[in-house]
Amino acid sequence: MSDDPNDFTARIILKSLNNRAEALLKAGDRAGALEVYQSEHEESARLLGPDDPETLARVHDMAVVMHLDGDPRGADEILAPAIERLAASLGDGHEDHLDYLQLRGCHGRVLSELGEHGRATDILRDVVDRRARFPGEGDWMTVAGLLDLAAAQRAAGDHAGAGKTYVRTRKASCLELGEQHEFSLQALTGEAGCFLGLGDLAMAGNRLRRVYEAKLALFGEGTVETALSKMNLAGLLTKDDQNEEAAVLLEDALAILETGLGPGAGETSMTLTGLGAAISALGRHWEAVQLMREKLADREEKLGEDHEATLAAEHDLGLALDAAGESEQARWLFERTQEKCMAILGPNHVLSLVSSINVGKALAKAGELDRAEELFRGCLEGLKAFFGPAHHNVRLVEANLSQVQNRRLPPGLLDFARNAWRGRMNMGMGMMPQGFPPLTGARETEERRAKLEKARARAASAVDARKAILGEDDPATVEAAHDLACVFLELGIPMGACAVCLWAVPASERAHGKNGEMTIRFLMAQGTAHLSTGAPDKAGRAFGKALAGAERLFGPGSEQSLDAAGCLASVHIGSGEFQAAADLLSKAAAAGEAVCGPVHPLVVNLSASHGEALLRLGRFGEAEARLRRALELMERDPGPGGQRRGMVAELLREARAGRPKLKLTSGDGGNGGVSGDGGNGGVSGDVEL
Repeated sequence: MSDDPNDFTARIILKSLNNRAEALLKAGDRAGALEVYQSEHEESARLLGPDDPETLARVHDMAVVMHLDGDPRGADEILAPAIERLAASLGDGHEDHLDYLQLRGCHGRVLSELGEHGRATDILRDVVDRRARFPGEGDWMTVAGLLDLAAAQRAAGDHAGAGKTYVRTRKASCLELGEQHEFSLQALTGEAGCFLGLGDLAMAGNRLRRVYEAKLALFGEGTVETALSKMNLAGLLTKDDQNEEAAVLLEDALAILETGLGPGAGETSMTLTGLGAAISALGRHWEAVQLMREKLADREEKLGEDHEATLAAEHDLGLALDAAGESEQARWLFERTQEKCMAILGPNHVLSLVSSINVGKALAKAGELDRAEELFRGCLEGLKAFFGPAHHNVRLVEANLSQVQNRRLPPGLLDFARNAWRGRMNMGMGMMPQGFPPLTGARETEERRAKLEKARARAASAVDARKAILGEDDPATVEAAHDLACVFLELGIPMGACAVCLWAVPASERAHGKNGEMTIRFLMAQGTAHLSTGAPDKAGRAFGKALAGAERLFGPGSEQSLDAAGCLASVHIGSGEFQAAADLLSKAAAAGEAVCGPVHPLVVNLSASHGEALLRLGRFGEAEARLRRALELMERDPGPGGQRRGMVAELLREARAGRPKLKLTSGDGGNGGVSGDGGNGGVSGDVEL
């Protein structure tokens, strides 16, 4: 700023003070660091003047420490006037000055902590946009600002907006700083939290596993960083009912964190809570109770009865007792923990809120609905301030409050500390979710339908989450939409599948290309849905596109091409276009025999359908030869498809008698996007001429 030697000396003195403060902060002495930062600010005001930009910029360091030390209100009180004075001192162009942006960014973080989410996100977005112009999108300061903005959006409950910001952050950080940079991994972890908040466990798990693998490669096994990543991943696994794997990860993480961070660290307490929940969920209730008793005794001895970690261990013991069926003991412990938390930590501390919710749960179980309602209502504002108004834990408490108000007690109210989410069904990459038999006849059960409904809800959540964060055309969004369309078909709701395919087929064409494998699968599902809703013209167009794409991508004799050809032929037969069906099936069967062999199930089915088309055309001799050969091959395989074999046998009798009677358009579910091993048309049942 100046050639004055006194000015230069002043800056050397200030730099020395700053180094001392940073050393104290790294050593964990926040009070000492704040004292030195305050001295630095006073010295700067004396040497450089109270309105010098560097003097005002020192307020940032003081505010950061105050924020870290749990005093965001105090930080706000010193930041607001400093920002105004710095703007006046810098004059024109101050909006883009880095010191000014640094102060404003800090103010945005503080406002978010104070619950002023609208102001916070507006400020942080403006800071990020200005930093993106200079020093640039991938500069570490811009990336750090993006992380702050995403955190503020999540605190406001805007998971979709936060997810988009985290994706932007990760791309910028990976480009300039590298995929394994701390900021890149933070952004990936943030993405996982946003997907989880929107109900997409699969994408959340994908992100957390990538973070865990990266940290394992960077830091190695047995480190605190890796243990923290294990804890996050295990938390997701428990929500997905994968409790055995979660328990193993949490046991390892707990041992490392107790040594590395100490038993009093918040991360250690969270890991202990998760481990107890996972063990209880596996039915090992008394093992969980014994673990929690041991940990509580250890915390009391090392930290004292009033330490936050001790209170958390006491609360965890209550959870374990409740899971073991000791409701009275659990209630007594919850009430004692709540009373101590309120007195020591305050009513808005997360542990106070969790304890209050569990007391409310115990009261509701005991039929004391008025007191339960009072507790749930009292916790809502605190939860909204801590998690944001749209967080799923807030919604769960709101739902349970409504249930208590309506005097409807579901089996088990909110278990806040062990918020169990059912796992996403194993969705195969084939036409249908794996593990589901066809939805026909006696095989349809209430249990299976309930599983399908859960799969539908999870697939719908995944589609919404990926649309909101990644966009409609992202391959991950398209894959989730395919899962949803298939579940709609399995549930017998073809209109739902049609609605999904209406936007997803063009999206798949943009994401994977018109002849991409996913696009072909979508067209098959779309054709099946149209066929089921009585729109054979639309079904034929969809199957025709799928056939053309499959022949280009996989070849004319491939399984995908044979499947599409069989479906298109079934539409021709159903529409009375027997010659078109015969020509198509003759060509497809010949290609299939050359590539897959004559005994392949798809080739056999095509031969049977070809025989049917020939029968319709009155070419009884050719039809008999085709049908007899198909039936012989079908009878070699005694597996599923009995209905299909019976229909082929009936057609063979018709061909021998020289008179068509039965139209064969499907078997046990078809091949046009609905699972099963018979038929080509995707329409089930016997159809009389």
